Amino acid sequence: MENSFKSLSQTRWECRIESVKAIKFQAPKIRDALVQLSKTSEDPKIKSEAMCLATYEMENFEFLLGMNIWYDILFAVNSISKIMQSKDMNMKNGFASALESIKEMTIEMDIEPKFNEKRKIHRKKHFDNIDSDEITHSAEDSFRIDYFLYILDQSISSIESRFE
Repeated sequence: MENSFKSLSQTRWECRIESVKAIKFQAPKIRDALVQLSKTSEDPKIKSEAMCLATYEMENFEFLLGMNIWYDILFAVNSISKIMQSKDMNMKNGFASALESIKEMTIEMDIEPKFNEKRKIHRKKHFDNIDSDEITHSAEDSFRIDYFLYILDQSISSIESRFE
């Protein structure tokens, strides 16, 4: 199946990559078609635009290199986007998956797969404070909240701000 030109979508990475892919993988054919159009068209405006596109875009090294770089970036972003949107991708599964894969490695290395308990900090309480305000987490939950969820949140924020 041949690639075809696509209009640029503002929302889907897949559409963006397909738009660039059509030009990247058919650049020689596109240039030849533009040159042919510039020679055979009766309309002077079409002749001129076709020749300009062929000469100043499709035969321009920097344009072709830029298109190749843009395709590689879009391909990487699209791959990550698909992974992040997969049905089994959620915070619980991500942490559990990371935990399982590292447990195998630590056992192989003869390292005990355990979380270190943090020392509780006791604060002075006023007579009207109730102890039930404090929430205690297991060492694993503390790591998941303070490290995994924090890193995940920072990564998502960074990706969103970078591609706005």
